[in-house]
Amino acid sequence: MQFKRSICSVVCFVLIVFLVINLFFIMYQLKTNEISKFATKKVTVDNINNALVRNIYLKEDLKVKNNKLLFYNDTIFLSELCCNHTCLIFRFSLFNCSMCVNSVLEKIKDIFPNYKDNTKIVFMYDSVNGRITENMFGKMPYMSLKEDILGIPMEKINIPYMFILDSTLVVKQFFVPEKSMPELTDTYLNIIKARYFSK
Repeated sequence: MQFKRSICSVVCFVLIVFLVINLFFIMYQLKTNEISKFATKKVTVDNINNALVRNIYLKEDLKVKNNKLLFYNDTIFLSELCCNHTCLIFRFSLFNCSMCVNSVLEKIKDIFPNYKDNTKIVFMYDSVNGRITENMFGKMPYMSLKEDILGIPMEKINIPYMFILDSTLVVKQFFVPEKSMPELTDTYLNIIKARYFSK
């Protein structure tokens, strides 16, 4: 009887030790996975921030081409849009991710409630067929039938972007919105509003 109790005690002890080791192993795996996820997220955020900073500095002081744009049934030179005041240009395309474009449009509508009638806020859109209406974006965009009309490297990348333009046609305050970090777009638009639209 004593022998059976000893064997049971040893078996129970071994089982408990085995369960404790497994529990520690599972907790270690969970912790490692969490650290890995955090590290991946941090790398992704760092990559995005680096790309945004690179874009800001690479596009500053570039002069855009003074090409013609379509507006309803008329054509207008880009220089005519910004000859009397500084403009916020939102440049996007038929080929951009619609969610990316819509998220920026919503931010512009929130921060500039008068965006529809404000001539200092310019939507610039390119489309292969030219079939657009005011209802599509809440405001009629100036349109081109090809992508590379400004002559800046960013036009070759399929993402929307914003910048400030005046009569010099030199790009200033270039910004690429990142849909996974909407607070950056809020910050950018609020800074632009305070700097160029508060007077």
